[in-house]
Amino acid sequence: MLLTGPRVFSQTPTAPPALDKTQLDAELAAVDTDSTLDEPTRASVRESLLAASTSLNRAADLERERAELDKAVREAPAELADAQQKLAETLTTSFPKSEDGAEVRYPSLPLEELETRRNTVTSELAAARERQAALKPEPERREQRRREIPTELAKIATEIDAARRALETAAPDGENPRATFARRAASTARWIKLDAEKKKLDAELEKYDKRRELLTVRLQDFNRRVPFLENEAKLWEEAVTQERARMARIEARAKKEQAAEAARQHPLLAVIAERVAALAAERTGKDRAPQNRADRYARRTSEVGAIASILKERLESMQARDAELEGWEEDASILRAEKKLLAGDEWRVELERLRTDVNRAQSKLLDYERRLIEFGNIDTRVAEITSLPAYVDSKSQYSEEILAAFPQQAKELLEQERDFLEKLTKEYDALITSGIDLRTQLINAIDYSDRYDAELTAKLVWQRSEDALQVDSLLQAGREVRDLIEPGTWSSFLQGLLQDLKSTPTRWALAVLFAIAILVSRRPVRRQVQHLSERVSSWQTDSFSLTVRAVLLVTANASSYPLILTLIGWLLSEARPLARIEGFDLAQGAFEAAAVWFTLNLVRRFVRPGGVCEVHFRWSSAALKPFYRHTHWFMLLAVPLTFLFVAIQSDDLTPLARLLFVAVVLSFAVFFAIVLRPAGPVLRGVLQRNRGGWLDRLRFVWYGLAVLYPVVVAGLA
Repeated sequence: MLLTGPRVFSQTPTAPPALDKTQLDAELAAVDTDSTLDEPTRASVRESLLAASTSLNRAADLERERAELDKAVREAPAELADAQQKLAETLTTSFPKSEDGAEVRYPSLPLEELETRRNTVTSELAAARERQAALKPEPERREQRRREIPTELAKIATEIDAARRALETAAPDGENPRATFARRAASTARWIKLDAEKKKLDAELEKYDKRRELLTVRLQDFNRRVPFLENEAKLWEEAVTQERARMARIEARAKKEQAAEAARQHPLLAVIAERVAALAAERTGKDRAPQNRADRYARRTSEVGAIASILKERLESMQARDAELEGWEEDASILRAEKKLLAGDEWRVELERLRTDVNRAQSKLLDYERRLIEFGNIDTRVAEITSLPAYVDSKSQYSEEILAAFPQQAKELLEQERDFLEKLTKEYDALITSGIDLRTQLINAIDYSDRYDAELTAKLVWQRSEDALQVDSLLQAGREVRDLIEPGTWSSFLQGLLQDLKSTPTRWALAVLFAIAILVSRRPVRRQVQHLSERVSSWQTDSFSLTVRAVLLVTANASSYPLILTLIGWLLSEARPLARIEGFDLAQGAFEAAAVWFTLNLVRRFVRPGGVCEVHFRWSSAALKPFYRHTHWFMLLAVPLTFLFVAIQSDDLTPLARLLFVAVVLSFAVFFAIVLRPAGPVLRGVLQRNRGGWLDRLRFVWYGLAVLYPVVVAGLA
């Protein structure tokens, strides 16, 4: 085979010589086992044989493309005849005809049939518009391609001459026969590929010539068909609209006839219908567009980091203090609503999705960093490119100016690629950092929420978790009382108050003036309330403004002493750095006691003899007098107990605090047992007036709940 190779390429044919693909594959397989070839020659021979095989494969593809072009050329006359016949056809609408052959503009068809035909015409119109848009630039594109083909043919002819000259070139002295065969096989395969490409371009040019008129006819047909389909689609749309309007009129007429028939049978229905129509018209004019659901959701959305910080603060504050049972239950209700957003499965799914994104970004970052490492020095890469055989062979085809500018262009492209890789690396690095931060915030938020829930649950059941009160607990409570009343404790506290008074005398002076103003205003307020009570003669004829003024004045009078106590609490809170007692928060106790005092004092002043309830609302004085008496002693007991219980609250619930809590709750139980007793003087008259009502039937139920609930809570404590 090596001996026949030189004879095959020794002649100078006008057409490319035949080249067997099987022979090339056999030569390629024998290169690795040929011991007469050194490594550089073996690599060059293998590269030449691979180039020849690639050229033959490309030549086969070009032959198939040329066959398709020849088929299009052969079918062009028949397609032209069909297009001309289609262009000559008369376009008619798909509307049905009447008996005399006239076109029915709005056919009497069912609404479903009308909509089906309208949709069909609309689909045809969309397809025609798409085909028209594709055909419009086609003539210009084909003309441009026709102008490019001669240039490509001339270039191919030059390359064919170069391949022919390469075949005519004699083998250098001492060249290995296998290398000679490989070099000439590469030139022959290149010649075959160029010849196939030339034939394909000739067939393409012939196709453009044969199908030029066909393209013009098809474009004319679509230019004529699109306006017709637009008009027909419009007509079918009008037909659908007309049919819908007709059906709406029929339905309205039927409803009107039905309403008229009902009005004849029941005249009152006509009046009601008119009123409903007027209200509907008025409402339609006043209605506003509903808010966008997305806006409502946006107001509910908050930042993850802010939520996590809020949960953390709540957790820390919870661990730093204990609150009363009602406070923990309120926090629990708030937490249950927040858990739906914070500790649900959605956050955990979001966390898994974020973890996947971060892992994917880290993989891409590693890939880009590896590519940057492999990139190496740009000058070295340019030297490698300019040493490739393809670049060396191009010296015979391109000018010196082009070859001289090539290394600089290659260097610029490589620099751009490296900059792009560095930019991607930085972006993915920033993405990973932000993803890790967000993932940390999510994990913290979920952790804080879970810990907050667990801590809150433990606080809610603190009554059951604490040990029962024993004799030792009572002794410890006594020791706590002794520590509180120790003179040394209060002497240091009073010294701190005196020091705060010296440092901020203005604040204390303003507080004293405000307290004096409150005390001075009490007597005029009481006189005005008494004057308003004297003006009331009949609740049916007197102005209601007298009652409103009396309620406001009584509220102001009832808030005088609680305001002074609140003012004292404010002074104590401001002086806390200097004047404080360890484990005893006087300011917080004053605030809570003032709230209880105001509530009970307001109730007491409303129900007092000659008060608002008796004079303005005509409540029974027989029921109000005992209610006033019991409210008075309950206020004197509840206010100091509340002050002490709140003031001694700390992280650990002490026996003294538990005893005070029991005392407060039991005082409520005693008050409810006396005041709410069904046979007592307070509610006896109310139940007698509602004999047989639900309040009377369930008197033992609500009375038992009101009394037993505080007792049960005290027992748990």
